[in-house]
Amino acid sequence: MNETRLDSASLSRIISSVANNNTGVGTQRDKTRSGVSINASYTLHEWEIQELYRGSGLIQNIVTAYPEDCELAWLKTKTPDFPDSAIAIEEYLKQIEFSGDFDSIQSAFARASILGRLYGDGFIVMGIADGKDPSEPVELGAIQSIEWLKVFDRYEVHPEYVGNGDRLSPEHYRIYRSGKLDDLRWHKSRVLRFPGTRLYSDRYLTNEGLNDSVLQGVINSYLSWTLSVMAGSGMIQDYSQMVYGIKGLGKKLGQDMVSGNDNNEQQIKKRLSTAEMGRSWLKALIIDLEEEKAEYIHRNFSGVDAIINVQERSFLSNVDLPAYKIFNQSNSSGQSMGNGTNAALIQQFDWCDRKNTWMQVNWVRPYTTLCRYIAAAKNSKLGGVDKLGRLEIKPAAQVTLNPQQNAEIQSVMADIHQRMLSMNAYGVATVQQNFLEPTEDGKIQIAEADLFTIAPSEDDDE
Repeated sequence: MNETRLDSASLSRIISSVANNNTGVGTQRDKTRSGVSINASYTLHEWEIQELYRGSGLIQNIVTAYPEDCELAWLKTKTPDFPDSAIAIEEYLKQIEFSGDFDSIQSAFARASILGRLYGDGFIVMGIADGKDPSEPVELGAIQSIEWLKVFDRYEVHPEYVGNGDRLSPEHYRIYRSGKLDDLRWHKSRVLRFPGTRLYSDRYLTNEGLNDSVLQGVINSYLSWTLSVMAGSGMIQDYSQMVYGIKGLGKKLGQDMVSGNDNNEQQIKKRLSTAEMGRSWLKALIIDLEEEKAEYIHRNFSGVDAIINVQERSFLSNVDLPAYKIFNQSNSSGQSMGNGTNAALIQQFDWCDRKNTWMQVNWVRPYTTLCRYIAAAKNSKLGGVDKLGRLEIKPAAQVTLNPQQNAEIQSVMADIHQRMLSMNAYGVATVQQNFLEPTEDGKIQIAEADLFTIAPSEDDDE
C-alpha cells in the first residue's frame, strides 16, 4: 500500500509540474482554483459602469442605440390653430446656446438620454430669463428669453427634497462644481430629466432619489452569458485530452523509491517536455513505437450550445432592445421572421415602431415643456402662449424604403385592395386616396366618399 501511495505522489508531481498558458490549466486562470459569486443586489459604481462601457461594443449598443437613432428620427411638431407657430419654435431653438460638443436640441436630448441610460439619470438645465431666482418655479407670463441649455449626468446633479413632500419628485436640484455642491438651487420646472431604468417607491428612495443605469439589470445575466461562452471555449480546449503511455512507468518510479532519488522522474519530465516541444514546433508528435503510446480521449459536448443559448436568452430578456440591434445583425437572411427581403423589411418596421414608442415615453413630455416655454418667451415670434394654441408633438421615425421594397409593398397593397373591393369593404376612391397619399403608419385610410356608401348585397337584389 505504501508503494502505491508513493507512486501516486510521484505521478502527481509530474503532472502538476505541467502548466498550459493557452487553456489556463495549472495557472491562476485554472477554474479549479477559484470561483466567482455574483450578488444580485450589488449596485454598480460609476467607475465600473465606465469600464463596462469602454470595454464592450455590445454594452455601448445597449446604452446608445435608442438615443442615437432617435436623434436622427426626432419629433414632429404641429400647431393646428396657428400653423406658423411650429416653424417659429424650430427657428427659436437654433438661437439657443448649447454647452459641450453638441449644437442642436436633437443632440442635447440624445446626450442627456445616453447619460441617463448609462448612469441612471441625465439632466438638461435651462437658463430661463424670467426675472425669478432659479430656485423659484418658472413663471410663463414673465419669460423674456431662454438663454442656454446645459447637459449633466447623475453624478453632477443632486436632488433635494422639501420637508415631507413628494419623495418621488424632488423640488430642487443642485449642481456639483469641482467636487462640491453649488449653493445655487434649481427648481424642478427649470430642469428636464431623462431617466435610465425608472425606479419607483422604496427602491427609488434608497437610491438617493435617482434612477438606475440600464446596465444595472443587465450585468448579472450579461456576466453569466459571457462566462458560459468562455467556459464552453475553455471546456473544448481543456478536454481535448491526450493520453501519453510510457511502458514500465510504474517500475521506473519504483526504482526511484528504492534508490532514494528522482532520476527516473526527471527523465520522464524531460521526455514529456521534449514531446510537447516537437508538437509545438513541428506540428507532429514523435514517440517510440515500442516503449510509448499516445492517443486522444474523445468526449461528447452535446448540450453545451443549449446551455449557452439559455444564458443568452436570459441576457436578452433583461435588455430593452431587440437582439438584431444589440448584435448589429441584419435579418435579411430571414431568421425567425420569414425569408429574404420581407424579413429585413419587417425588421425595419419593428425598429421604427420601437423608436417611436421610446421617444413617446422619454422625449415627448420634456420637449413639450420646452416648446411651451419658447412660446411664452417675449423674444420669440410667438411672444406668448396665446399664439400657440393646440400643441401636438409626435415621434417621427419612419421606414425608408428602397425601390425594390417599394415595389413589394405596392404589390402587397394591391392584393389587399383587390380583396377589399371584391368584398365591397370600400370603393375605388379609397384605393386612389391611399395610393396618392399613403399614411405614415401604413394603415388604410377610408376615403370620405366611401364612409357612408353601403354596397347592395346579392340578397337585396333578389
